[in-house]
Amino acid sequence: MTARRLLDASFHAVMWALAGAAILLLVAPTLVVLIAAFNDTPTIRFPPPAYSVRPFLALADADDLIDATANSLIVAAVATAISIAL
Repeated sequence: MTARRLLDASFHAVMWALAGAAILLLVAPTLVVLIAAFNDTPTIRFPPPAYSVRPFLALADADDLIDATANSLIVAAVATAISIAL
């Protein structure tokens, strides 16, 4: 293998390692939060001792949150329509 090919191969290996590390650093915290969201206790514990969807059911019953979500979706739709028109 020539020096140029060896340099190219090592460069690609380093780039793949850096890309993998970046993806891991971005995805790992998201996975922790996602798993912790199904925690059965009122405080955050990781790993959760038990799993529950109770907080999500409580959010689904919150009328203020539903209204805020509807408003956000309306604003997003209008902003999207305006940006497409321009």
